[in-house]
Amino acid sequence: MNDALLEKIRSKAYWRVNLRPVTLPEVELSLPDCSAAVERSHVELRGWDYPHISRRNDDQSGYGPAGDYYEHWIDWEHHIEFWRMYRSSQFLHYRALGEDWEVWTKYHSGHPPTPGAVSILGVTWLFTEIFEFAFRLFRNGLYASGVKVSIRLEGAKNRHLWVSEFNRMPFSYDRITLANVVDVRRTLDAETLRSADQDYVTPAIVEFFQNFDWSPSSELIRSDQEKLVTKTF
Repeated sequence: MNDALLEKIRSKAYWRVNLRPVTLPEVELSLPDCSAAVERSHVELRGWDYPHISRRNDDQSGYGPAGDYYEHWIDWEHHIEFWRMYRSSQFLHYRALGEDWEVWTKYHSGHPPTPGAVSILGVTWLFTEIFEFAFRLFRNGLYASGVKVSIRLEGAKNRHLWVSEFNRMPFSYDRITLANVVDVRRTLDAETLRSADQDYVTPAIVEFFQNFDWSPSSELIRSDQEKLVTKTF
């Protein structure tokens, strides 16, 4: 991955996701194990996987070992991201906010976004995927003593929540954050990781939206999570 990709991601709002082990492993992962752990654990619940596994090395995507970590990257349409799994088992993911890059066409359904939009459904599904990924990493041998999760939306200031679905009423006024960074953090112990309970994730999603002056019910958020997990969109 070249530096230009990071600059492109940072040119607009973007997600920064970090998973860090509570206790460093006694034996570091090998570079092949870094790649294999993500391959075995990545989440495929909709049209785009989390994190995305690149299958080609070309101008638009690539992968490979890079010293202390293994990385994958892609720069294709509104999918602009890279991730790194370090030998220490730390996972780092930078991902452009797709709402800033996607070209809205007549083939889309729902309410079109306005500049500065942050999709409610997109946030809910992304959080669900991130935590599911952490659960799977645990099942595949990582984070035996727990993991620290940080999900940050950078460049968030003055952005507003967007209701994309036609079957939901939009807000009567814009729900805006004044924070430049919205950062939701959780520490998951081994018992929580073992349970893989998405109900644990729901309060983290609600906390994110509270930064935009909106406190949705847990039932509403859980319903959207269920649609993703069961693929009943």
